[in-house]
Amino acid sequence: MSKKNPGLDFLEDPDALEGKLEDVGDYFQQNRNIVLGIVGGIVLLVAGFFGYRYYVSTQDETAQVELFPSVYQLKLFRCSIASSYLPSFSKPTPA
Repeated sequence: MSKKNPGLDFLEDPDALEGKLEDVGDYFQQNRNIVLGIVGGIVLLVAGFFGYRYYVSTQDETAQVELFPSVYQLKLFRCSIASSYLPSFSKPTPA
């Protein structure tokens, strides 16, 4: 038997371990609805979290596809404004 941790004696004795497992089984039988409700709630929370992340990622992809033409046109517009203020070096000026 373990003298340091008397609460863990069941780990060294198979009969004590069997008794603890029976106690756990009895507790589960008495509180089945509560235990299953808690486990089901945790499963729903995890599924909801990953479902929400999937939903947001598909919304991001849809928004990027729909906004691409507008963003592209805006960048072209900005470049055309900026290039109108730059001097033209492509055509030589007559002397």
